[in-house]
Amino acid sequence: MDEVIAWRISGAATRSQFLHDVLSIARSLPDKANVINVCDDHYHFMVGFAAATLRGQVSLLPPSRLPGAVMAIASEYADSYLLVDSSVGDAALPQFRIALAPGANLAAPAAVASQPAIPLVDLDQLVVIMFTSGTTGRATPNSKSWRTVVRGAAANAAMLRLESDQPYTVVATVPSQHMYGFETTIMLPLQGYCAVQCDRPFYAEDVRRTLARTPEPRLLVTTPVHLRSFAEFSGTMPPVNGILSATAPLTQKLAAACEMKFSAPLTEIFGCTEAGIMATRRTAREETWRLLDHFEIEAGDSGTVVRGEHLLETVYLQDLIAQLDDRHFKLLGRAADLGIIAGKRISLGDLNTKLLAIEGVRDGIFFMPTAGLEGVNEGKVMRLAAFVVAPGMTQGQVMSALRHVIDPAFLPRPLLLVDALPRTESGKLPRAVLLELYAERMRK
Repeated sequence: MDEVIAWRISGAATRSQFLHDVLSIARSLPDKANVINVCDDHYHFMVGFAAATLRGQVSLLPPSRLPGAVMAIASEYADSYLLVDSSVGDAALPQFRIALAPGANLAAPAAVASQPAIPLVDLDQLVVIMFTSGTTGRATPNSKSWRTVVRGAAANAAMLRLESDQPYTVVATVPSQHMYGFETTIMLPLQGYCAVQCDRPFYAEDVRRTLARTPEPRLLVTTPVHLRSFAEFSGTMPPVNGILSATAPLTQKLAAACEMKFSAPLTEIFGCTEAGIMATRRTAREETWRLLDHFEIEAGDSGTVVRGEHLLETVYLQDLIAQLDDRHFKLLGRAADLGIIAGKRISLGDLNTKLLAIEGVRDGIFFMPTAGLEGVNEGKVMRLAAFVVAPGMTQGQVMSALRHVIDPAFLPRPLLLVDALPRTESGKLPRAVLLELYAERMRK
């Protein structure tokens, strides 16, 4: 039977249809070395990525699809073009627009006469360069070979127990350009472990409708930002078989609320652009992380060392951990988020967790408006600031709640109430964007 690889608005796209689409697009792509894939539709992205790979082109995946972020990457990588499936504005780059026939209806399998031979890709071929989100500074590139992404998909499938007679369909609120989205919405279906729903719903009602028309079993791939809106949603969500969350800290309270809302276990992901998905935990029930089998991890004084046979090189993370054994650890925070204020040690990650646990707070973040924490021991008075999204609450009410859970020395000065935080599509908050918003608010 010709398996379904994706569910499109017009119907199912089978693997035969996918191969035909890939080969057709590959013949039409511009003769360039690099492609910046900004497709919104997961199927369009997957076809474009596979077609570019067959042409020997490297896919560049920006941390944001805003024109400035895209052009910054294009300026660093000559001989590039944009791969698009919708309007991206007036960009000073050549563009190739994905145009595909509607998905085949399963009731009419004759739409695709035969399945072409599956093309082979050299395991050592460089296929993608991912860029970090820039939450601690400038976005940095990370190269991935075909071997790296294929072995990562196999490990993730084993972790999610996707080897079943009835494949899951992934419904994702995250973009395919982010490492988390790329691994779950592109590589898992591309390697035959599941199918993907092509839509990328954003609001709770959109997610409800998308899940309702997606065949079971279903796997929801999302972020804490989305999960908070789902937990507050008054409607009934269709049940799913599992939920994945990543890109930002998740509180135990929110995890438990979402498990009840969707009648499914929620697995939180610990990972990074450099190494992909590395560890998981059932947040509603445990604090400890379990390392995936194909990784080795080593705690250091200033960060964490990560190794894996499928990685091109050893990865050094700013995350600080407490190793319990070879497979289990606890996260202590990021090295860049640790410092000393008024002689007392702080962790911004811990402060954010306490902030988000306050009843009525929908979103928020502590941050240091200065260039970093290095100056705390150089005679400078360092102050924390915080942006908070808390409809119906006053600044005084939020501060009062914070006084009950954090040391007075760590209270934010100032605490700024905002309607929403300028998160990226994957839920990240680049430091440069935070500083820009802070400067704008302080000028008022």
